[in-house]
Amino acid sequence: MSVTGGNSSTGTVALGGYAPSGGITVSLASNNTSAATVPANVTVAAGASTATFTVSTSAVTASTPVTISASYAGVTKTALLTVTPPPAPGTPAGTYTLTVTGTSGNVSHATTFQMTVN
Repeated sequence: MSVTGGNSSTGTVALGGYAPSGGITVSLASNNTSAATVPANVTVAAGASTATFTVSTSAVTASTPVTISASYAGVTKTALLTVTPPPAPGTPAGTYTLTVTGTSGNVSHATTFQMTVN
């Protein structure tokens, strides 16, 4: 999974069954907190099999892999998240006039056209 740096994503802890009475607390961690952070833990409510949490990311200049881990009762599971830089900006919307000129010997010519970018 990937997310553009500076945006948030949602993580999900999924159990193999249902949480007992009182629920369970699953410990979370990120191996690269400069790129992505997670809360220290998430609670799976009694009778539920999943819980969600927010993954907050920071701006990066290159694709950055982050391993998110979830631990409970001595068992740790991991998921890979790639934090990506924002896409390069495109040409702003508008109408542009382009003039192409050329010279061959003593002959010069020019062609003008308009281009609209939506």
